[in-house]
Formats: sequence, structure tokens, C-alpha cells
Amino acid sequence: MGVLFPEFSLHSYFLQLGKDQLTENLLNEILSDGVHIELSTHYHQLSLKSCLEFVELAQMNDIAIDRSLLQRLAKGLEFYQFMQHPNGEIPLINDADEGDFRYVLKQGSCLFQDESLLWAATLGSEGKPPQILSKYFDRSGYFVFCDTWGKDSETYQHRQHVFYDCAQLGEGTHAHFDLFSFCYYVNGQPAIIDPGRYTYDAIPDQNGINWRKAFKSTAYHNTVEIDGKDQTCYIPKAKPGKFKFGSPIEVLERDFCLGNRSDWVSAKAKSAEYSPIHQRFFLYMHRQYLLILDRVYIDDAQSHQCTLRFHLSPEFIDRVSLKPAEHSVIAIAPALTIHTYQTPGLNAQIESGWASKKYGIKTPAPVIALTQVQSESLCFCTAIAPSTAPQSNLEILSLQRMNDPTDTILLLRVEGILNGQLFYDYFCFSQQNTPAWFQRFGLTFRGHFLGIRIDHQGKLIYLISQKAQQIEIETDFQFTSEVEQSIEWLV
Repeated sequence: MGVLFPEFSLHSYFLQLGKDQLTENLLNEILSDGVHIELSTHYHQLSLKSCLEFVELAQMNDIAIDRSLLQRLAKGLEFYQFMQHPNGEIPLINDADEGDFRYVLKQGSCLFQDESLLWAATLGSEGKPPQILSKYFDRSGYFVFCDTWGKDSETYQHRQHVFYDCAQLGEGTHAHFDLFSFCYYVNGQPAIIDPGRYTYDAIPDQNGINWRKAFKSTAYHNTVEIDGKDQTCYIPKAKPGKFKFGSPIEVLERDFCLGNRSDWVSAKAKSAEYSPIHQRFFLYMHRQYLLILDRVYIDDAQSHQCTLRFHLSPEFIDRVSLKPAEHSVIAIAPALTIHTYQTPGLNAQIESGWASKKYGIKTPAPVIALTQVQSESLCFCTAIAPSTAPQSNLEILSLQRMNDPTDTILLLRVEGILNGQLFYDYFCFSQQNTPAWFQRFGLTFRGHFLGIRIDHQGKLIYLISQKAQQIEIETDFQFTSEVEQSIEWLV
């Protein structure tokens, strides 16, 4: 009003009031890492749009803008650039619908003279790619990983992209119960997805289904559901369609490494809804495939049902199959394969799920569900890889455990083919919260996690670790420290 009606006697007052309140509101809405305070990818786009309109209107009228707001806007654009799928869509995190807001990135690239924003806005047709492949947004708890930013539009849209949620609940009521969930874009399409929002109507339908609650639920995300409960309780209010949240789930012991070749995140989740603790170790191995270890710590001697789900694209409906292998269960889909180690009592099935890109419209989608019922601590070990990977010529052949379940370590092996040559990736995890020993392939290791790659000639060529105290690789590398460190080594 202050800009549009300069003839008003209160023109200066309206101008200052509008500027101050918009600045305060936008600084409150966008966190210091650039992510919207409600942690919704869709509302993030809308806030950026409003912020850019405010800044451009001010600049056209020679009105000075608070420098801190411009810095926050730049951070917000950076998050958008990273979280956007390579095809221009967005992962539907928390309450979100699809929407093409790439023009916002283009406006931002002009405002800040940022060629990397233009690269994302044009899907690799103009501008220059960012310098880093992986990013941690420390205020929200979101991670984004990718294997490349591409060289042109075609390679941009066929790269891998991973969005990982290691965040607390967002502010307001737009949050979903989705801690440790993720989205995986491979082979030119979203393959493992977040089903989205679908509706704000919390009144049950004629079949008694509250679709608002369903799409928020832990079961509708790519994480572990325990005893059929949500990570955070959904509490209906007396007024139909109204609700509130119970005690939010806690994120504990978050640790991560964004390496030169691999990225990993480790954290625990403590819920007020059930006694077991869920720990997920999420590794983007060599930025080629995902290795996920889910451990559920049970110490109450009670039986607990734990279900790990992977929600797949609606494009894969009736095109997904389960194949039993010697050591694992393999889910085969058009864009990727999911190998899960066959622990005793593991039950695998394809469930009928739903996904919603547009408000009020839901589409059938396949869901891989892996269930164990135990009264002792248990784990799920999963390797997820593109079914075909033209850029790297990668194929995962098998996932198996290489040691006895009673050992003090968990040792996994992934066998694969890269550029026509065999390789083996070994993963050693401490079974307890103490360092473990590993000796093999001329390597001595003491720490909490170790990942290595052995090439077709049997040579150790790569290593990544968590909380290492000792690493010795024959005469090539030696590391000893009383302080635990995360080390990455490449031959």
C-alpha cells in the first residue's frame, strides 16, 4: 500500500510498516539454513516467491532492503536448487503438491548474479553447475546428495538425486511423521518417492479412512514403522477434522560425513509411542547406490512388529516383482532394484499404496513392505541401486552377510559389476556402542563403521569410516588417534 498509493498522507508510515513486517515475517519463515520453518518443500517455494516479489518491488522503487533478508533469500534459493529433482519436480516433503517454480530460481539467478541457480532453473541448459555435490542443511536437518550436476540438459536430467530427511517436526501442522525417510531419483525419474499431501480434510470418508492422517503417517514414508504406530501421535480434537500432535519424536546422536566420493548419515530416533529405538545408517556408496542399515533396539523383552517400507512411483504399478535369492530378497522395478538381506523371519510383500502429486487426487502406487516380529533387537540391511546406470555401467549382483550373527561386528558384502569388471564392497558395523576390530585384505581397522571397495584384482582401492581410532593399509596408509574421526581414503 505504501508503494502503490504515494498520495496517501500516511504513505511513509505504511511504507515503513510494510517493509518492517514483511522483513520480520520472512526472516522468521525461512530458517538460517534457507529451509522453510514448516519444512515443507511446497511452502518453501511459495515463501521464496513472496520474498522475491517483495525484494523486486522494493528495488524498483529505490527502497533499501535489510541485508540479512537478502542473505536469507540467497540461502533459500540454494536449498531449492539442491532439493529440486533433476526433472524440475520437487520431492513432496511434508504437506506438498507438485508445482513448477523454476522461474523463481531464474529470478534469483538474476538478482544475485548466480550462474548455478540458472543451471538448476534451466535443467542444465544455461549457467554453470554448483561446485559441491552434497549439502547438509544444519538448521532443518535435511540432506541432499547427487552423483553429478550434469554437463548439459540431458545428463542433468539423468543423474542421481537423493533427498534425506533427518529432521525434527516442522513448525505448525504441516509436518508428516517421516523421520529417516528419503526420496531417490534415478534413471531420469523419481523412483522411491514421498506420497505427498493429498488432502487437508481430516474427516473420515464413508469407509472410515482419515486420509489426512494416512498421508501423514509413518507407514506412508520410507522408514521403519514400529507396532503399527506413528513416530509422533496424531490426536483428533472434539471438533470434526481438527487435530494436534503428541510428543514429537527425538533425533539423537546425529553424525554424518560428506566425503569426496561417498556420503553417510547416522542417527537414532526415540519415540514416546513405543519403547524400541530406531537407528538408521544411510550411506550413498561411491555416489553410485544406497546402502541402508536399520537397527531396532529392543530391550523390554516384548514382541514388536517392525515394518520397513519403500514407496515406489505410481509409474511402476503392476511392474514390480519380488525375487528370492540365496541370501536376500530382491524387489525388481523398472528403474531400480532393492536387495534386502534375508534375516530369519523376514516377510516381504508388495502392498497397495497411494501417491498424490495434486491436491485431492490420489493414484495407486506399489509399496515394498519388509516385516520382522521379534522380542530382541533386529536389523534390516538394504542395498538400492539403479537397475541400469548408463553413466557408470553399474549393476548390483548380490547382498549378503559374511559373518555369524553372534559376532561383535556385522559384516556385509555387496557384489557388483562396474564398467564390465567385478567389484566387492564390504561394510563392517560395530554391533555395540563400542569400537570394533576388522582385519582383512591387508587392512586393520578399529572403529564404529568401515566401508571398503575391492576391485576385480582383489586390491583395496577405497575406504570410508565412522569414528575410526586405527586404520592401517599395509604400507599405503596409517592412522592412529585417541580421538575418533571419520576418515575417507582413495588409492
